[in-house]
Amino acid sequence: MDKIKADAGILTEEQKTVPIPVKRENVECIDEPALEDYQTEQKAGMKWSFTLPVILLLFVAIRFIFDADMFLSDLTRLISIVSFLIWGFAIAYSLDPLVTFFMNKVLHKMKKGKRGLAMLFAYIIFFGIIAFLSVFILPIVGENIIYIASKVPEYWNNIQKWWAGIGESLSDDSIVNHYVLATGERINKLLSDYFNSSDFNRQLKDLGTGILNTALGATQFLINFILALVMSIYMLGDKKNMMRETKRITYAVFKKKTADNLVFATAKTNEIFKKFFLGKGLASVIVGVVTFIFATIIKLPVPLLQAFIIGVTNIIPTIGPVIGAIPCLLLTLFFSPVKAFWLLIFILILQQFDGMYMSPKILGDTLGLKPLFVIVGVLIGGSIAGIIGALLGTPTLAVISFFIKRYTDKRLQEKRLEI
Repeated sequence: MDKIKADAGILTEEQKTVPIPVKRENVECIDEPALEDYQTEQKAGMKWSFTLPVILLLFVAIRFIFDADMFLSDLTRLISIVSFLIWGFAIAYSLDPLVTFFMNKVLHKMKKGKRGLAMLFAYIIFFGIIAFLSVFILPIVGENIIYIASKVPEYWNNIQKWWAGIGESLSDDSIVNHYVLATGERINKLLSDYFNSSDFNRQLKDLGTGILNTALGATQFLINFILALVMSIYMLGDKKNMMRETKRITYAVFKKKTADNLVFATAKTNEIFKKFFLGKGLASVIVGVVTFIFATIIKLPVPLLQAFIIGVTNIIPTIGPVIGAIPCLLLTLFFSPVKAFWLLIFILILQQFDGMYMSPKILGDTLGLKPLFVIVGVLIGGSIAGIIGALLGTPTLAVISFFIKRYTDKRLQEKRLEI
């Protein structure tokens, strides 16, 4: 019976208890003290990888607390020095979806040179947009601004006549009539005093200096733009290697769990920012085009300029439409109060459509923020970094909100609580 089992390759009970010898020909003997030293060095390296960032953050915080002005001045100087790197990254980040689209959808059958050709198509579109804005949009916008400046006295006279007409339509003894006339005289006096004041004349004199500084700034901007363009080409062309090396360094410095969390956080942040800017950019283009059509139909003054303002400011969530509507309404009010009223109605309807239907369809639940937190993000970002901060504030707050919610859900699951 045992012979039959042996022939079939089945171990008997006695054979199961016999230890199986292991060949150690290729097994390298590891010195236990050396292994302990290696583990100690690894732990020390991990400790310093967390300690050094904490020390640097404490140094920055102390510097900011005790000398905030000098800290902000140094930070501004540092940003101006590496601005071409920041703008290069911004250009590369903006064009990356186009490059990915061409690689995956248009050039997917190519085996070699796919990324280079996709980058060529992306930069052709990029320069095409710049050329279109420079040749067709910006000159017209500039002409519109000059036209508005020349028409300001005429528009102001129209407003005065309209205001006086309201006063004449009321009874002479009414309180409303007295208030209307008094308010009109007060506004007229304030504006007259301002245009005749030394401050206004000084501002006119400073205009020449401002034009010279603008010319010098434009030259510096052109140099930085060329450098940023070169950096963006290198970043896009070497994207795969840069991402791989960054990932290798992350896993080399941190523990695997920490590195996994950092990689996930980076990917999620990238997803939120790209969806936000692509979605809001598309929605803003649609809003600008619809505004231009409406302004052309009812013959508003400088329709392209108004559409440009409303479209660009629409990128800023919640507050942006209000910021864009104010100058457009004031401009139209100078031209025709009735048309200003219809423009106000149109903007309200358009923003309701954008906020309740179009943006949710395009963005989905990318932000996941209540309107109050959107406003907070815009205000905080705007107070820190102006227009750029207002643009980045909302997606940044969306990223923070996502990870706070993720951490909260995880802790509640560990405690087996449902709230």
